[in-house]
Amino acid sequence: MRKLFSAVITMLIFLSPVFASPASADFPSLEPYVIARMSDNPTPEEIMRTALTLSEYPAVNVEPYMEKYREIEKQLRTKDFLSLSEEERADYILKIMYDYVLLSYYKPQTRLTAAFDTGVYNCVSSAILYYCLAKSAGIEVYANRVPDHCFCTVIINGKHIDVETTNPMGFNPGQKKQISSSKSGTKYAIMPKKIYNGRQTISARMLVSLVPQNIISYNISTNDYATFVPVAATRRAFLYGGNESESSDGVQVFEVVATNYNALLIRSKRYTDSMHWMDAVVERWGMSEGLKSDYEDAVFNAVLSSCERDDFDKAESDFNARKSNLSTKGQKEIENVIFLYETNAKSMSLGSDEKAVAYLKEQMKNPLAQDAQIKKQLTGLLENAWIRRLNAESKKSGFLECAMLSKKALEDLPQSQKIKHYHQQSLNNYAVDVHNEYAKLANSGQYEKAMEVLKKGLETVPGNQRLQSDMTQLKKIMKQ
Repeated sequence: MRKLFSAVITMLIFLSPVFASPASADFPSLEPYVIARMSDNPTPEEIMRTALTLSEYPAVNVEPYMEKYREIEKQLRTKDFLSLSEEERADYILKIMYDYVLLSYYKPQTRLTAAFDTGVYNCVSSAILYYCLAKSAGIEVYANRVPDHCFCTVIINGKHIDVETTNPMGFNPGQKKQISSSKSGTKYAIMPKKIYNGRQTISARMLVSLVPQNIISYNISTNDYATFVPVAATRRAFLYGGNESESSDGVQVFEVVATNYNALLIRSKRYTDSMHWMDAVVERWGMSEGLKSDYEDAVFNAVLSSCERDDFDKAESDFNARKSNLSTKGQKEIENVIFLYETNAKSMSLGSDEKAVAYLKEQMKNPLAQDAQIKKQLTGLLENAWIRRLNAESKKSGFLECAMLSKKALEDLPQSQKIKHYHQQSLNNYAVDVHNEYAKLANSGQYEKAMEVLKKGLETVPGNQRLQSDMTQLKKIMKQ
């Protein structure tokens, strides 16, 4: 989020060019950690191999896991399995999965490698295993995605049957099934039928890509971006081989991860690193609508940070190097920031408030100052410079001099309530001085001189009630 100007600055609180990042910035890798490929009509082994490949970062040798998968797949070639009807086989695959692999459901556990190693699984890992085994058994199968869940569907004799792979009783949810039979009787169970509102049929490619997506989404709170960025980059590159919707999904998830890391840099006040990070993202993957706002925020905050350190050369250099990547609005905002901070810094370095006032009045003529917001900010700076000057004057001169100087200030800032108050207070204090001098002369019987003092005072503050009362009283005395 961009830092905002205060209402009045008192002390002032597409492919892109290649930018060099500072050597100290230890950024996550923006490269895919592995190039995963899958054909448009993949075999079960290809799907499983790809899912295993995308399950681990850094990449591991998936051959031991493929051997485990092939051992399970052998169960699809037994006489007992082949003697079943197609629908019974589709159901029996769940039994094979839970007999040979799956033991315990855990929502964040999406890795196929972990499922084979420990038996812990979630909807994605179990759906991929079922999908591959069903496809290997010659059963027509496809995957579905709903918010925060996925499952499979088989087509048998034209009938679509859902398969909830997270439960061994999940074939055709809602159907009564026999689970045991003994002398004491037969036991049945019913797997509740889930409501899959908003289901979306997805390809094998998208199903497999949910593995790295879940690795990120279920662990994002750990801020392990050294893992998440290359994982997201790998998924993006993998989905680039799919259709437009899949490719777009890959881009979106990657950019969310990249901009979340940028937000982490900003929260850590690493503003220059944030800018260089967004440079690197844009350089590697190109500018997009999804990145523009975060890119502009990064540049804005880095420039602002330089301005706060009075390093205006760096602010200008960073801005000019990236200007072509910024929107017209973004350019104007940054130009305004540099102008305001540099103006304030120079006005404070001139050595006197009188020079600061003169300089700020000249800056009010700058074309940038015609912008309403900038004009307001400059007006605040000029007001502060005038008040500093008035405070200095009050320490070395009388109230009349302060009143005259504040009157001059009001010519520059006729709407300033602070200076109006300062002017009025100076006049009131002057009137008090006049009254005190009058009283001293009158009490000593020097009425003529007292009259001269009051007349002079009323010429300066004709509406002052105290001095008017003094004049009335003096006239009465002098008539006696």
